[in-house]
Amino acid sequence: MGMQYEWSSTSGGSLPWWFYALFIGIGLVFTVVGACMLLSTQRFVAGAATTQGTVVDWALHHDSDDGGSMYYPIVQFTAADGQRIEFEGNTGSNYRSFHKGAQVKVYYDPQDPQQARIGVFSELWLWDYLFLGMGLLFMAIGIAVWFAVRRTSARAPASAAVAGGPSPRIAAAEEPGSPFNAQELADIKAAESAAAAPTPLGSADELQLSEDEPAGISDGSIDG
Repeated sequence: MGMQYEWSSTSGGSLPWWFYALFIGIGLVFTVVGACMLLSTQRFVAGAATTQGTVVDWALHHDSDDGGSMYYPIVQFTAADGQRIEFEGNTGSNYRSFHKGAQVKVYYDPQDPQQARIGVFSELWLWDYLFLGMGLLFMAIGIAVWFAVRRTSARAPASAAVAGGPSPRIAAAEEPGSPFNAQELADIKAAESAAAAPTPLGSADELQLSEDEPAGISDGSIDG
């Protein structure tokens, strides 16, 4: 019978190790890709020449999956060496974000003017920050769920233990993929053993007897 994992506010719950690894791993990949894209764009902008370009047309791209259409601006500019360059924007939209004839700022590589971009956020930085943000979000979810499981497991009451077996708190900590290590598991068992230890009856009885003893009675004799 396979081990089942479930979230339970009573038992503390547990999730397999690969759940956290999946979110954190995907987040790490997106973060690295986004950071590389961001650094590449920064280097491009730092070494690029700038000029004014003109939106001369639109390229219409059809999406075969959902049947939608995206408009990409086509910009024309003249490089410093006199070349007239025409290029298509990197980011499309379902509407025409620039009107034909609009003047836009253009960044281009002086060594290769064909490598050009429109100088607006959506064309320069949008995809960089999108990948970076998605990566950080996935990592944050993975780490947050991991801490939440640890906290919930640590708060599971010892009184909820099943008769004849370990308490749900210990059972959750012993499951494969549990975030607790061997020392933490030993500490949990020791804490529950101490909490479950019976109170010495002698001390409780003596306390009750001393509270019920009438005033004036001491060592078995009555004063006066």
